[in-house]
Parts: sequence; C-alpha cells; structure tokens
Amino acid sequence: MTVKLSNLSTIILIVVITSSLLLHITVVKSLGTASTIALTYSTPTACGIVAGEPTQRIQCYQNGRSISMQPNISFEAISGGLNFLCGLRSGGLAILCWDTADITTQFSSLQPKRIYYSNTVRLTDLTVGDVQVCAREVSSGMVKCWRGVARRRSSFPSPGVDLRFSTIASGSGFTCGILMNSSRVHCWGNNDVGTEIERQFSNLTMLNLVAGESHACGLTRGGIFGL
Repeated sequence: MTVKLSNLSTIILIVVITSSLLLHITVVKSLGTASTIALTYSTPTACGIVAGEPTQRIQCYQNGRSISMQPNISFEAISGGLNFLCGLRSGGLAILCWDTADITTQFSSLQPKRIYYSNTVRLTDLTVGDVQVCAREVSSGMVKCWRGVARRRSSFPSPGVDLRFSTIASGSGFTCGILMNSSRVHCWGNNDVGTEIERQFSNLTMLNLVAGESHACGLTRGGIFGL
C-alpha cells in the first residue's frame, strides 16, 4: 500500500525508530511488500524487526509510545495494511497478524492472531494490502491469501491453484504477481483495479513488481521501467 504521510510527526516517528533501534535495513519496496520496516496508515504505527539481539522481535511505535508485539519470537519479514500488521516468522512456517487499532492508553502490548501455520510448507513474499494478506509458497510458487485482521474485514480470493508466481505485491483490494512460466503479470482481488493493471502489463515480461494503493510499477526483463 502507498503510505500517506499526513504530517511531520509521522516522518519524525520513522527517524526515531531507525535511530533508536538497531534494525535490519533492507530496501523497502512498498508498504504492501515484505520488508524489515512497515507502517499501518489508518492507525499511524511504525514497526521494525530489531537486529543485534538473540531474538529478532518486532518493535512498534504509535503516537510516541513504544509498543511491545507479542510473542517475543524471531521474524524474517513484516508488512502493514490499513490498520493491521503481519509478520512472517523466521523459517517461513507461520504468519501472525496484529490489529493496531487495539492499541489503547491502557495497553502497551498486542497479542497476535495466527492466520497460517504449517510444519512443512514454508512461505515467503509476505504482502499486505489494505484488508488482505497474501504469501507465496517457497517450494511451489503457489500463492495463498487471507482476509486481514483489521476492523474493516472482507473476504479475499486466492489465485488459481494451477498458477505459480515468482513474486507478488498487494494494493487496495487487489494483489498482482509475476507468473513463473511466462513472466507475465496476473492480478486478482475484489475490484477492477487489478484487472486494469493486468491489461496495461499484458504485452510485457516482467522482472519485478511493486504495488501502491491503485497502481503497480515494475522493471521489465529488458530493463525498461513499466507502470
């Protein structure tokens, strides 16, 4: 999702997090794509995966307060949506999500809802839209999607089980991915935005893809930037 920075305090909040914690620093492709830093934009909450500790836990800040995200376990990636945050556990065998609207002045920690768990099937490419959560199976490239844990809930479809993806990204009500067998963009979701994005990318073979609120951008295999 595209981040709407409504005021200077939001920008300062991000700076405070990156300077006060030793975080894993990677390129943040978009808010709807997995990284080690994430924002939820309806409830202005900024989170990061803490480095330099035995447990690479999630630490969040909201309205100048430090928020403890339970449980205290290691995560490899996080992604934020409308007013919820999800994390992919280290090893890729579980996804936990937190409703950041539940943060109140009385509580400084959040308990998660587990939306995925497996003993064998590892996930990667965690991506959160405004209300949906999707991830890709490491071994097969098949994508699974769930509705988020935010108060604004809605069902969200998964793509066909015969489709295999090399990468995925989510926006507002849609998710798109690059197909393994053709490098073409395929989109799905609850609105017509994904359909239009897929149409505009129809003649391109893509190397990577990121999504915003109602758009997607990427680099073609020929090195041309497309949107």
